[in-house]
Amino acid sequence: MTTFKQFIESQENLELPPEMGTAPIPDGCIRLYHQTNPENVPSIKENGITKSLSTGKSHHEPSVIWAARKPFYNIKSDLATIEFFIPEEQFSPPSYVLVDVIPPEQIIGIHERWTDLARHLIKDHPEPNQSKIDFWMSIDDNYKKATQFYVNYMKSIDKL
Repeated sequence: MTTFKQFIESQENLELPPEMGTAPIPDGCIRLYHQTNPENVPSIKENGITKSLSTGKSHHEPSVIWAARKPFYNIKSDLATIEFFIPEEQFSPPSYVLVDVIPPEQIIGIHERWTDLARHLIKDHPEPNQSKIDFWMSIDDNYKKATQFYVNYMKSIDKL
């Protein structure tokens, strides 16, 4: 079982990606979104999005890297949204890419539920309140990550 202290230490290097749709992409490329289980995020950070791990066959669908110009389930879902770019000719509208791997260097943002929550906390709570911080830490793992990011952010701007 992870102690509270171990949890906090494991979250110290959390980073927020640029807001969805704002990171620049190279000319001739398009911005796409792939949604996946958050458990897949560590592998995607290391290896990119790979066709070989597609779950298409288990859903009686083609094994491809599914992607779209907009997040299919929106950013409020519990799925992680991987924002990436590819050359336009590598996209088959409306929903998949024509390559076997999207390398990590083409991933411009990994948006998870906690990243949305962290932005909300920073925007709506510019002055830290310890009782609110304690409450947020008690909600769930997404709130814990968001709260840890919020606390680190507030420390970085000398508010804590």
